[in-house]
Amino acid sequence: MIVLVALAAVASGCAIPAYRIHPDFEPRMKNVRTVGLAAPDVKIYALTAGGVREQRNDWSEQGRKAITQAVVAYFKDEGVPVKVLPLKETAPEMDDLQALYRAVSDSVLDHTYSDTQRFPDKVSRFEYSVGSTRSILDGSGAHALVIVRAFDEISTGGRKALKVLTSPLSLLTGVTPRSGYTALSIALVDASGAVLWYTIDANEGGYDLRNPDSAASFVNRALSDFPRWTR
Repeated sequence: MIVLVALAAVASGCAIPAYRIHPDFEPRMKNVRTVGLAAPDVKIYALTAGGVREQRNDWSEQGRKAITQAVVAYFKDEGVPVKVLPLKETAPEMDDLQALYRAVSDSVLDHTYSDTQRFPDKVSRFEYSVGSTRSILDGSGAHALVIVRAFDEISTGGRKALKVLTSPLSLLTGVTPRSGYTALSIALVDASGAVLWYTIDANEGGYDLRNPDSAASFVNRALSDFPRWTR
């Protein structure tokens, strides 16, 4: 996810859009009436005064719930029914899917966002796959799957105090302790596993994924370019 943060920052400064879309998005989406939401992969950390990240499972669970609510609300507002897929019933398949998605996402970031490793053909013809999702979608009534991967750093009280104490010095040195990063990637894949749409977003210090309102604001920002389609 640190790679995600770095490349999202690169992408935000490029002329190319922050999202990627499959060349056959529209025809593939014509048969999609309902989307399923896989349990979001969320990691939230406490960022200490010394810059050490400590993963908090309780915060991560809060973030997972907040992002789930935000994604469902977004698609509901767009008139798209969403099925939240039960985690326990799909746990083995979901673990495999998330592992594949992490690998594919890293490849997408390297080859369609990175300045040093970008392949123009991969940008102009965006074709990636996470493998068939039929075993996860079967019986759900959904025709495509939304996959979310998120990362957040929450500054501790000590970190915030350090930032305040060093702010006068930062005027001279130009160095300020960073606030925590918030980042996520969102993909829509069809039953075959083809990635139909993908986006990344990142921000320093402006969001808290534990908070439902803040999570909704960040998810809506990331999905602001999601295309409408005829269903």
